[in-house]
Amino acid sequence: MTESPKTAGSSKEAPEKQYQSYTCSRKSTKVITTKGRLLRFVHSQYVTDSKEEIEYLDHEISIGGLRGITKGKPVASAHADPMAALKRKHIAEYLAAEAQVPDSSTDMGTTEKTPVKPAGTDKLAAAKASVAAASNSK
Repeated sequence: MTESPKTAGSSKEAPEKQYQSYTCSRKSTKVITTKGRLLRFVHSQYVTDSKEEIEYLDHEISIGGLRGITKGKPVASAHADPMAALKRKHIAEYLAAEAQVPDSSTDMGTTEKTPVKPAGTDKLAAAKASVAAASNSK
């Protein structure tokens, strides 16, 4: 059996792109570079793969020009997007909360069951009489 051109060499995956992360002591902040580019820190994090931005931030951090901003670890492309990270966090919280809720199809609750007493014909006449007496008294 021969491999088709589409599947040939597909066992090797392309390496993930690496990004440099930076953290800030504030929840949200903006930094303007010397070339006028705006860098936005979202949820105390900024992630980039631009060599120009990395060089600028590294230089400013080394001379103490950006207080509260530190260089983080390189991250893979799957973890670079802060919105994707926030989405993963919310999904994990939802799944944890859902795991704590009991399954309503198998959980019958804790109510007490009272036995059902079938009415006999001997009590039917007494029940009709009490209903008729109640309606006549109004």
